[in-house]
Amino acid sequence: MNDISFSAAPAMPEPPAVDYSPSARRAYNRVGLGMLVFLLLPLVVSLVVQLVAMLFFPEYYESSLFLWFNQIFSMYLVTAPICLLVIGVPPANMPVREKHTMPFSHLFVIFCIMEMVAVAGSWLSQLLMSLVSLLSGREHVSPLDEILSGAPLWVIFLVVVVIGPIIEELVCRAAIMRRLLPYGEKSAILVSAICFGVMHENFYQLFYAVGVGILLGYVYARTGRLLYVCGLHILFNFLGSFIPMLVMQFIDVSVLETLTAAELLPWVMENLLPFLGLLLYDLVLYGLALAGLILLIVFFKRARFEPTLLPLQRGKHVAACLGNPGAILFLIAGVAMLVLSIFIY
Repeated sequence: MNDISFSAAPAMPEPPAVDYSPSARRAYNRVGLGMLVFLLLPLVVSLVVQLVAMLFFPEYYESSLFLWFNQIFSMYLVTAPICLLVIGVPPANMPVREKHTMPFSHLFVIFCIMEMVAVAGSWLSQLLMSLVSLLSGREHVSPLDEILSGAPLWVIFLVVVVIGPIIEELVCRAAIMRRLLPYGEKSAILVSAICFGVMHENFYQLFYAVGVGILLGYVYARTGRLLYVCGLHILFNFLGSFIPMLVMQFIDVSVLETLTAAELLPWVMENLLPFLGLLLYDLVLYGLALAGLILLIVFFKRARFEPTLLPLQRGKHVAACLGNPGAILFLIAGVAMLVLSIFIY
């Protein structure tokens, strides 16, 4: 008979001698206050810009380009820099990890999973908002669709594909995660993802934005490279927002609801090329999403997290994260704006 021996269980690690919870609480507080600025300041700046336009440039006030200029100016040129200043940078004595590269194959896996999360999150959002529409007795629309409709393609590309992803990654990954990573990768990824979801300020984008934010946060935690997350985010928005708007320039799918069975085939033949383009787009999108689901199942257990550089004592991490004015005010404002979006859109 084989001799079976058992090794002693490893000793439980002792609680850290240094209590890092005060510095962690300050970091979470700065993040909460910064995100509070990101939510509320654009409302004030936008109102001021509108008043100035009404008084001095009334001929531009009603134009769609003015609406886009107002959004870019209030959110990206004014609010984002102030938000970054409020969040701040980690103290000079904070430990930092070295930057690493990530193979293209790994980035492709992450991107496919992002598409799967986007499809699943969009379905969940549509289900929720359909239920809200049923209960409220009125139809709700996605604010993103409302904003994008009628805008010039070059404006959509500039804001949705270029400026938006870069600014959002600067805030949610470079600023927030760099501030929180020393206290634990998992909490830094989750907090940055929640901030990323809430900053969109509507339920249509909340669920998939949080999921995509977790994936982008994982990439940033593994590599420390802003270029990777910006590239993934830009490609994600290009495929998910810009390409559909480009196709819609050549085909109006809303008429499908009004066509009879006899009218359908002539309409398809008349719009054959754009219809085939739309069909190809859907095949690519759902193909990537299906691949993402399979890859998530295969690679989920291979996800790894580095040891925490500044571990908190047991029971103090949640208190440090939520027990500060910044986090409390941000959560209250975020929930209020999400609920308010139901009545606006």
